[in-house]
Amino acid sequence: MSEDALNRATRINDLSEGWQRKLAGQSTNTPLRLVDLLAANPFLTITDAASQLKLAFTTAQRAIGRLEQNGMVQQVWDAKRDRVYCARALLDILRNRRTSRRISGEVPRLPTLLILLSLLTCINTRSIE
Repeated sequence: MSEDALNRATRINDLSEGWQRKLAGQSTNTPLRLVDLLAANPFLTITDAASQLKLAFTTAQRAIGRLEQNGMVQQVWDAKRDRVYCARALLDILRNRRTSRRISGEVPRLPTLLILLSLLTCINTRSIE
């Protein structure tokens, strides 16, 4: 189990470093900073990115656009506000297991739980008034 976790962490780091090399030399380092956020959570919204990096909304929006143009993220939640973007390559690393071991038919595997928790932290929940 720990070997699997180490393997995934290594693959996530390798992918993040590759993306950072691809983005290096641009006029701004904001996309690079977003790659660091994605390594911790493959889901993000423009609002969350702007808040976490202490940026203007439009700056975060442009940076996410650059990641999208480079195929690093894609929009997965189509809404007028708080669109959710996902780094699917990172998500695939979290989903794939080298050894398939089922806990039980009713309990989601740990990566599934982590993915769901990541998605929930990205979506701003609003109370219905």
